[in-house]
Amino acid sequence: MREKIQFYEKPYLRLTEPQVKLVAGGKAEVIIGIERYVVFDLPVAQKEREKLQELIKDNFAVLIDYWAVDWDYDGYTFKSQWQDMRGNGRKTKVVTTQASTNLVTGKAYTIAVRLVDIFGNDAAGTVEVKL
Repeated sequence: MREKIQFYEKPYLRLTEPQVKLVAGGKAEVIIGIERYVVFDLPVAQKEREKLQELIKDNFAVLIDYWAVDWDYDGYTFKSQWQDMRGNGRKTKVVTTQASTNLVTGKAYTIAVRLVDIFGNDAAGTVEVKL
């Protein structure tokens, strides 16, 4: 049984530093993005692995099936407040790698991102922003 079980290395997710632009009404537009996503162990045959590596070399976003953002993460419960998904069938697209929202200034926020790739791997990351 030992030779049939494989443990894959957890994927790597790096988020961009939040970009902040002040807008009217005591709010700020905050933009967060996925800077890099890497799957170390591609769970496909060697022949397909080479094709896939060539495809993702220039655009890692083709690996992402779904990602979501919690703009005010409390450290316990992830509340999906924004999401983008690849879709299925003819509606399949490459997900965007940036998201934005307007937040009230004068407060510190923890922004959390959760991501699921086309292989079912999940990754998460957080970033702090003080407005």
